Amino acid sequence: MTTFTLEPIGEADFAFRYRVYEAAIKPYIDELFGWDETTHRAFIRDNLTANSNHVAIVIDGERVGIAQIEETDDRISLHQIEILPAYQGRGSGAGLIRSLQERSVATGKPIHLSVFHLNVDARRLYERLGFREVSATERDVQMIWTPPGGQGGWGGA
Repeated sequence: MTTFTLEPIGEADFAFRYRVYEAAIKPYIDELFGWDETTHRAFIRDNLTANSNHVAIVIDGERVGIAQIEETDDRISLHQIEILPAYQGRGSGAGLIRSLQERSVATGKPIHLSVFHLNVDARRLYERLGFREVSATERDVQMIWTPPGGQGGWGGA
């Protein structure tokens, strides 16, 4: 398994955050809505400003992706996980999710996430790691992983 660390990121990391977003998500956005540079730059800037729960995924000292993880009283939410294409398929995403599963087992909290229907590789990864579909929209599939003995449920993203 790939060894990684997580580093907090914020507004000062906009260029890195945008580069990862564009590289990992643009193909899906293009197909679903069409890509508008101004709109997506504003989205990332607002997202970084409004949320302090972004982290860089770091392997051998190099930032290779981002995640946005939120833990509340009743769940762990993986709002975003994006890996630069050159590092996809090397285990960093699976490693991050497994670490969240360990946290889930320790706390008894389920993990919630959503994935674009178009992102079949990510969905396969989540299914392989034990996530199950609980609902879907035209664009996304909402999935959950429940720790052994946990209740789970889906109360939104």
